Amino acid sequence: MALCAGRGLHLHAEFVGGGRERPALETLCGSLGLQEAVTFHGHYTEPRSIRRVLDGANLFVLPSRQEGLPRALLEAMARGLPCLASSIGGIPELLPGEWLVPPNDPVTLADKLCAVCSDTSNLLSAASRNYAVAYEFRDGSLDALRDSFFRCAREAAGGRPLVESRVAS
Repeated sequence: MALCAGRGLHLHAEFVGGGRERPALETLCGSLGLQEAVTFHGHYTEPRSIRRVLDGANLFVLPSRQEGLPRALLEAMARGLPCLASSIGGIPELLPGEWLVPPNDPVTLADKLCAVCSDTSNLLSAASRNYAVAYEFRDGSLDALRDSFFRCAREAAGGRPLVESRVAS
């Protein structure tokens, strides 16, 4: 955010959740003069509170260093948000390359933030695409695919159970 502000793009970030890095992030915001530009919400237990934050946002950013298939990203996509995230774990399965940045690269992240925030038509098309992708992950939609996978695995194992249970006597 400080790099973006230095280029004339003033953003407001909202962090939802806690975690052990929060005190360090708060200190960093203070040392960079960003305390007015960042809100730390803490941990929410009510899904409606998270939806309220997402619905008030213009962009969701997940500059993670390590992820699997992040539920937070899917939730933002399901709310119709354009999303920018690190090119790690399962994230490239969800977002196209132009919406990905390398992990631990704040300069590239700032470049991408400045670029995407200056093109509102691109933000709108990304939001629409993200909503459609998130819809593919709705409850129950993956059941048939999962069943097919297990059926194929069982056939590959010659019809034997995939996990053998043994009881010691």
